[in-house]
Amino acid sequence: MSAARRSLSSRLPALVCSPLAAALLLALSASPAAAQSTTDGKDVKELDKLQVKGKRESEGNGALGDKAAVDTPFSVNSVDAQQLEKYQPVSLLDVFARDASVSRSAGSDYNGWSSRLVVRGLPLSFEDSMKVNGMPTALFGVNLPLEMMDQVQILKGASGFMYGFGQPGGIVNYVTKKPAGDVASVDLFYRTDAVFGAHVDYGGQSGDDGRFGYRLNATHEAGSFYSGGEIHRDAAAVALQYKIAPDLVLSVDALYQDRRIDEPTPYFYPWAYALKYLPKGVTGRTNYSSPATLNYNTFSMLTSSLRWDFAPNWSATLSAGELRDHYRLKQEYFELDGPDGRYDDWVFDGKDAWDFRFIQGLVQGSVDTGPLRHDLVVGASWQLMKLDLGDGNIGSWAVIGSARLADRVRLAWTAAAATHNMFLYSQTEQFAAFGSDTIHFSDRWSALLGARFNSYRQVAYTWDTTDVSVRYRKPVWTPTVALMFKPTPDSTLYLSYVESLEQGTTVGSWYANAGQQLGPIQSDQYELGYKIETGALTTGAALFRINRGAEYANAANVYVQDGNLRYDGLELEARYHFTPQFEVGTSAIWMDATYDKTGTPWLVGRQLAGTPRFSATADASYAFDAVPGLAAYASMKWYGQTAVYNNVASQATVYAKGYAVTDLGGSYATRWGGHPTMLRLGVDNVFDRNYWQGGFNEFAIGAPRTVALNLKLDF
Repeated sequence: MSAARRSLSSRLPALVCSPLAAALLLALSASPAAAQSTTDGKDVKELDKLQVKGKRESEGNGALGDKAAVDTPFSVNSVDAQQLEKYQPVSLLDVFARDASVSRSAGSDYNGWSSRLVVRGLPLSFEDSMKVNGMPTALFGVNLPLEMMDQVQILKGASGFMYGFGQPGGIVNYVTKKPAGDVASVDLFYRTDAVFGAHVDYGGQSGDDGRFGYRLNATHEAGSFYSGGEIHRDAAAVALQYKIAPDLVLSVDALYQDRRIDEPTPYFYPWAYALKYLPKGVTGRTNYSSPATLNYNTFSMLTSSLRWDFAPNWSATLSAGELRDHYRLKQEYFELDGPDGRYDDWVFDGKDAWDFRFIQGLVQGSVDTGPLRHDLVVGASWQLMKLDLGDGNIGSWAVIGSARLADRVRLAWTAAAATHNMFLYSQTEQFAAFGSDTIHFSDRWSALLGARFNSYRQVAYTWDTTDVSVRYRKPVWTPTVALMFKPTPDSTLYLSYVESLEQGTTVGSWYANAGQQLGPIQSDQYELGYKIETGALTTGAALFRINRGAEYANAANVYVQDGNLRYDGLELEARYHFTPQFEVGTSAIWMDATYDKTGTPWLVGRQLAGTPRFSATADASYAFDAVPGLAAYASMKWYGQTAVYNNVASQATVYAKGYAVTDLGGSYATRWGGHPTMLRLGVDNVFDRNYWQGGFNEFAIGAPRTVALNLKLDF
C-alpha cells in the first residue's frame, strides 16, 4: 500500500465510518425470523424473475410537475434499482449503456469526468445538467454513488422550460433511495483488477401508522483498477420522512462522498493531430499516468422538502438545499501531435470549491373549466452558485515532456509548490418563475403550454483579487408548446417545441482571448415522437431537430460564438417481455449533425464533433426455469465513427473509428443461512476490444475487459 493510500485511510471521516459501522451492525442483527416471514412460501426462482412493470413514474419533472414518462411530450429513459443491481454500473455511462443516444466525453470510470455524458451528440454540463431528486446541483468532478440510487433518469433534448439553464443534450436526474418499509441488506463486491468493497442498505418505519420512515446507505470501496491506478471511496446517504399529518410530509435527505483516485486515466486532445483517424492498438490496461497525479473529491449535499396535499388533486411543495463540492486535481492532458502516436504531456495542478444553494416553491393541481381539464403547475426558485479557486491554478499548466503511445512510458512530474489559498472566482445567481398548463380537450387530445422566466446574473473576479472582471446580467424567457394525442391510455403521440439556454463559456487560457466571458447560448428543439408503455412492451420513436448557437476557435485562435449547429436525428427504442423470464431490448439513433451557419465557410456542412452517424444497442435477459434462481444476460453496443475535432487552422477533421463492445453476465438466487442471497457476475468488453471513447474535442482510452462480482444478502 502506498504512503498516500495509508495517509488517506488514516483520515477517513467519521461521517462515513460511523454510519457504515452502525448500519452493518443493524443489518446483521436484523431478526432472521422477521426476514423469514417475508419470504416463506416463495419459490427461490421468484427472487430473480424479471419484473414486468407498467408506467414509469418520473420524479421531479421541474416545471412540468409529477407525471408518468409516457404522458410527457419528451423522450425519457429511466433505469430503476433492479437494473442498477443487475448490471453493477460504475458510472453514468454504464447506467445508460443500453441507450444508443448516450456516450461519454473524455472521461473514464476512473477519472474526474466519469459522468460527463454526451447525449444526442451534445455534452452535458456538470453545473446545469445534473439534478438530484429533481433539485438543481453543481457536480463538477463528481461521480455520485450509484448504490444510493433508487432510479436514474435521463430526459433527452432541450429542457430550458422545465429546469432553466442547461445544455440542450438533456438532463440527468438521480433519485435517491427513500424510506420504503423494512429493508436490511449487505452486499460485497469486486471489480477488475483488485477493487473490493461493501455496501449496506438499512431502513424501516416507526411510530403510529409508520409515521416516521428512515433509510440508510453506506459504501466503502478500495483497491487498484484495470490500468494500475488506485481508488478509495467512502459514501453515506440518509433519507428521513415524517408524516406530520396525513396530508403533510417532511422529507430530509443527506448525501456524502469522499472519493480519491491515484493515477487517474488521462484526457486526450487532438489540437495538432494531422491524421484522419486516431492511433490504433491502444489498450486501456496501459498505465500512462504519472505517479504524482490524483483526483480527490469530497461532496456533501443536504436537502429538505415539505409537501402539503391541501385539496383533492392539489399539492404544494417547498424545497431547499445546499451542497459543497471540493475538487483537488493533479491531472494529465495528452495533446496528440504526431502520426506515430506522439504526444505532449500537459499537467495541471489545481483546486476548486463549489458552493451551491437553492430554494424552490411549487404548486400543482387539476381544475375543470367547462369541457376542459387543466393540469396546472406554477412555481418560483432561487439559486446561488459560488466558485472558489486555488491561487495556484492559473500558473500550474506545464509540459513535462513528450512520448509515444507505443512506448507505454510514465513521465515523472514534480508539481511546483503551490499554497492553493482559495479566492472567489465567480458567482452566478438565478431567480426564476415558471408555469405550465396541460389542457385536456378530451381523453385523447391535450396540449402543453409552458414558460419560464429566468433572471440570470454572473459576476467574475480578476484572478486572486476582489476586482470585478466580468459582470453579466440577462433576463430570458424559455417557452415550450406541445400537442399530444393518446391512441390508447398507455401510448402517446406528440409534437413539441422547446427553447433552452445554457451558460456561455469562460474562455480558457490556451486561446488568444483567454478569460473572456461569452454570453448565454440559445437553443431550440422540434420533436415528433411516439411512445408506448404496456405491461410487456415499452417502445418509442423520436424524430428531432436541435439548433444550437456555435462556439469554436477560429483560425486566429480566438474562441468565438458564431453561427448555428444543427442536430437532426431519429431515435428508436423497444423492449419486450416475451414471458416473465425472457426480455429483449434494442435502441438505435441516426444523426446528421453539421455546422449550419458560420462565418468560417470551411465549417459549413462539416460533421460536428462528438457525433456519430449511427449507433445501436441490443440486449437480452433470460431466467432459467430448469435451474431455479439462475438468470443470464447479454448486451452489445455499436458506436459509429465519430468526428472528434474540426481543426479550422489546418482545415482537417479527426475521427475516432467505430467500435462494438459486448457484455455478458448472470445471477443466481438462493438462500444462505435462511436469508435470500444473490450472486451476480458481469463481464464487460468480453472480447477485449481496443477503442477510443469520447469525441467532443476530447477523448479517452476505452476500458479493457473487466470483471465484476457481487454477493448480496437480504436480512
